[in-house]
Amino acid sequence: MFESLDGKVAVITGASRGLGRHLCEFLSQKGVKIAGVARGKKDLDSLKETIEAKGKEIMVFPMDIRDYDAVREMTEEVVDRFKGIDILINNAGLKSEMTIEEMTKEDIDLELDTILKGSIYFTRHIAPVMMKANKGCIINVTSTSSLRGLNSNGIYFAAKHGQRGFADSMSKYLAPYNIHVVTLCPGGMDTPFWDNIEHHLHESEEQLMKVEEISELVELILMGAKNTLFKQVTFFPISEAEYW
Repeated sequence: MFESLDGKVAVITGASRGLGRHLCEFLSQKGVKIAGVARGKKDLDSLKETIEAKGKEIMVFPMDIRDYDAVREMTEEVVDRFKGIDILINNAGLKSEMTIEEMTKEDIDLELDTILKGSIYFTRHIAPVMMKANKGCIINVTSTSSLRGLNSNGIYFAAKHGQRGFADSMSKYLAPYNIHVVTLCPGGMDTPFWDNIEHHLHESEEQLMKVEEISELVELILMGAKNTLFKQVTFFPISEAEYW
């Protein structure tokens, strides 16, 4: 995809914790200018302080990714400062453990809109920037949940299936503009995502994949071989092998 990451600009959602934060720190050390997006201002301020202490550039945006106009304004601010956007990583997400009969309309909308509409809104505003430059890479962090269903309220799985379907369409639509759209389908990762969720497939955190492994995979995709196109990558901890 890219010959070098130095000087590239990446917008990363879900940047305050877990994989999103690690990607911000990891890619910034490769010379990538970061625009980190999340709801928590305190965590974003901490991220900004950490990255700038190492002499790297970062902008942070404490915002609701369900806000269409806020996403547009964020995109304009990033382009104004960094003069473009090369990489978009749609990583933000959340999962409720309520049963379907317990969920309110607000609960359903929050989960669907954050995962599905959020990734659509960011793609809608950032893809034209990439199209104008005739280059770019959009990575959607879905889940193995986008490929199957488990015994749950189903909302998270519906959102992830929708995210993967949208990404598949965009991969075809944006290909003529030299924009690669990649869907990552990881299994269980050792992140705060699991803090309030029952582990259905893992006996301990030791069985979960590490964010360092995922970040290295993202680097491999961004620096992929000249004639290799990554489209959908599925991977999971060994403890999940029996489910596949």
